[in-house]
Amino acid sequence: MIRHRNHGPETAGHLMVAAVASAGPAQDARAAFHALAGPGFACLQNLHVVEGDRRLLGIVPLTALAAAPAGTTVGQLMRRVTPLHEHD
Repeated sequence: MIRHRNHGPETAGHLMVAAVASAGPAQDARAAFHALAGPGFACLQNLHVVEGDRRLLGIVPLTALAAAPAGTTVGQLMRRVTPLHEHD
């Protein structure tokens, strides 16, 4: 479910997206792509690859996800991201 908040147009919250597509690195790429079908995402350009604790590992552009050969995992397609801040 997507919750919409009433942020004013002058705030960063007005531009934020509440629901993003995500999957674990071991998930089958084709299964991840098919799981995105239907309503539920306000913006859908990348699949966000996350660990079990929802920490971001990387992203997969949907074009790469759609073209993935059978047997490919999300992690194999992932572009790693560098965190801006590491928690202690």
